[in-house]
Amino acid sequence: MNLIKKQQAKQIILVEHSLGGLYALHIVKQLDNVIGFIGIEPLNRESVLNPPHGPAYRKVEMEVAKLSEEGKIQLVKDRVYENFPKSLADEIWQTHILDEAREDEVVEEKHRDNWIETIKQYSEIMLPKTLPSILISQSFRANEYRRSEYYTDNSVVVSAGNFHQIHWEHPDIVARAIKTILGDEVL
Repeated sequence: MNLIKKQQAKQIILVEHSLGGLYALHIVKQLDNVIGFIGIEPLNRESVLNPPHGPAYRKVEMEVAKLSEEGKIQLVKDRVYENFPKSLADEIWQTHILDEAREDEVVEEKHRDNWIETIKQYSEIMLPKTLPSILISQSFRANEYRRSEYYTDNSVVVSAGNFHQIHWEHPDIVARAIKTILGDEVL
């Protein structure tokens, strides 16, 4: 919020990923110059409090469950090297991305009950109904986002990729979403 206010921007488009969605809901309520929201697989109440269990979800869960810890590490490493030039991928990989991810998992597990309570407390917070919103998700999650707190009367759900870090695979979709909200392009 301090950074946003410091910039004194006339118009703001919030672009967030994952857990950032919850923060964005609070930011939108505090600012009057937000002209759009772009959520890249934003964490939503349904996925935490009442996760969908359809066939596509079960398939993904089973695929992940089959992977060993080393297999999960290799999957992320493969995605980094598939989506970034080698020199940048080397840099990303050397930032201890996995150590940070493991620490996040420990913190998340340790504070999961508090996290769920916080989500329940703020269960009424939604994006304003008229705010343009573009939600970018894996195809099997599209309907979940149509039911979410991020979906407005001016929302579009765009399905892309098969990885939570869709912005790695499809930065072009994120760029087009920004241009769409600015009125410079149509998705």
